[in-house]
Amino acid sequence: MAFRLRSYGHQGAVRVLCVLNIAASLLIWISMLIGYLTGTSGRWWEFLFGLPGDFLLFLHRPWTLCTYMIAQVSPLQLLFNMLWLVWFGRILADRGGDRLIYTLYIGGGLAGGLAYLSATAAMPGSGSFLIGSSAATLSVMIYATLANPGLHVPLLLIGEVRLKWIAVFTVILTLLGATGIAAHCAHLAGIVFPLAYRAWQRIRKQPRQPRRRVPAAMSQGNVDPEELLDALLDKIRVSGFDSLSLNEKKRLDQLSQRIKN
Repeated sequence: MAFRLRSYGHQGAVRVLCVLNIAASLLIWISMLIGYLTGTSGRWWEFLFGLPGDFLLFLHRPWTLCTYMIAQVSPLQLLFNMLWLVWFGRILADRGGDRLIYTLYIGGGLAGGLAYLSATAAMPGSGSFLIGSSAATLSVMIYATLANPGLHVPLLLIGEVRLKWIAVFTVILTLLGATGIAAHCAHLAGIVFPLAYRAWQRIRKQPRQPRRRVPAAMSQGNVDPEELLDALLDKIRVSGFDSLSLNEKKRLDQLSQRIKN
């Protein structure tokens, strides 16, 4: 089945995230320019936005686990990440709204940051610091692709292309642009997070099996023995043998003896 991309009106989360990324990136570039003109380091922004590859240093800068995902050092990186965020966020805008986009962006970013810290802890020297929204953007992209497997997108000079092939191309491009094993781990975590989140959503939506209730009139002896046995066994399965009352344990023993005889 083919779907066509249409215009979505609710993109508040995408706008907020884009503004944060652009503002933080401009701050970094201005700082780098001032540092170049004055002959100073001009790298104070690492303290604010750079997720350290050294775990002990990270303990002194814990906020960087959140701030690293809203800033870019490379203008080209900012351009592509924001294009992907706007494009794929637009697809999700009416499906889950701002809350879903925030969840995917922040969740993917946190997963990428934790994967980076784990990789640098396991392989010291594999990364100096991490900065950029690639992991967070990949999270939004992968979820949008999973949620719309049949979507066809019209591309200039190419024609209609399935969204999944655009996502595959973008993932490959992002991984090729990453430097170092730790950075690759961060990007892969951004890809895995929406897979795990979507699986969790499916599990949460599965209907629960109704729990059998032990008939209240069982003490009167007018309940079908098979029905009572099934109810008692179901209660044990759900809550354990100790959840049975003394009367229920007695009836269970009586029914067991009857079956043996």
